[in-house]
Amino acid sequence: LQALLQAQAQLWHETALALYVAPEVQATPQSEACFDALKTIDQWLESTDTVCLLLGDSGAGKTCFSQQLVKHKLE
Repeated sequence: LQALLQAQAQLWHETALALYVAPEVQATPQSEACFDALKTIDQWLESTDTVCLLLGDSGAGKTCFSQQLVKHKLE
């Protein structure tokens, strides 16, 4: 049963990430300019800034984005 649950979870993650649409982000909540989220995080990771705050309403996609970011960085 445990193997079946793990396989189901893996399939769900693969399917969800295959359908993933990358979000756009704003530098500040008041900002009107939008940027590609993955590119923005990549730039932040290469910078000397120490804090990156990811905000969004419930269901906005913060967790899916984080999972996609990990997949992107591992590739």
